[in-house]
Amino acid sequence: MPANPTAPATDGGTETLGTIVHVPEGDSTYGKRAFRNVENLLADETLTSDVTVVCNGGGVDHLLRSAPTATSVRTLVERGVDVCACRNSLDSGGYDADELVDGVRVVPTAMGELTKQQASGSAYVRP
Repeated sequence: MPANPTAPATDGGTETLGTIVHVPEGDSTYGKRAFRNVENLLADETLTSDVTVVCNGGGVDHLLRSAPTATSVRTLVERGVDVCACRNSLDSGGYDADELVDGVRVVPTAMGELTKQQASGSAYVRP
């Protein structure tokens, strides 16, 4: 569900643009910047965007309830952003899904999710 007001498309209808944001790094400054970029995208009144965030590698650290970014993640989920954690990265980091912020979706692989989203026309962004 898009979080922004609708923007008129060139054909007179309404166009929703898909965006997939890839967050593969665990650095806290990077995570804060990445989630702030998503907030900025949602605030852009010139478009309607259906946003998915996919975290893998160290990026899954940002999705933990104990992470400094947990409040930002919770806010994005509440705004309708599909926030995803890579199962492989959770397993390799020794994390359980119940350690994640409520509403985060676990996907089998980040690469598979990125591929599916891009194949369906979503723009790829890596902050």
